[in-house]
Amino acid sequence: MYIENNRISLIRYSHSDDEDMYDCWKDPETQKGYNSILDESFEEFCYFEIDEYDFWATIISKEKRCTIGTVRLSYDVSNPDLSIWIYKPYRSEGYGIEAFKLSMKFCFSQYNLKEIVAGCYEDNIKSINMLKKIGFSRNEIDDSIEKDIFTGKRTTQLAFRITYDDYMKR
Repeated sequence: MYIENNRISLIRYSHSDDEDMYDCWKDPETQKGYNSILDESFEEFCYFEIDEYDFWATIISKEKRCTIGTVRLSYDVSNPDLSIWIYKPYRSEGYGIEAFKLSMKFCFSQYNLKEIVAGCYEDNIKSINMLKKIGFSRNEIDDSIEKDIFTGKRTTQLAFRITYDDYMKR
């Protein structure tokens, strides 16, 4: 186990979690949130190295006694990007905020990071609000303009960051 609080535990992701993660990626809301279309079979989807990531956690609800999502820190140490996937039945219940907070606590303490970055698209109001609520600030310089693969229109991925110092002040 990486870390826990009274409501959730973050444990090391394993390939036994792939089916839940694949189902999450099949959800159109998830694909829209990442501006990505899942076009892989389950077998293709599972072909990745978990060990490339120092921190990749399955989120377990203690109350519900089930897997409710996953959270992962990119393996690019120069740009440690924290990403989260909350599975559809458990969205809008506060799990994302709790898992992100626990992940930040663990990653800052274990990996000696100077900052953590995160991003979401301009129309993802829930993610924007979550990131702001837990102390991330906008980093407009790193915003990226992309083509929305669903509409063909322009969209902006908003960049956020929290420094270790800012994290400690909150």
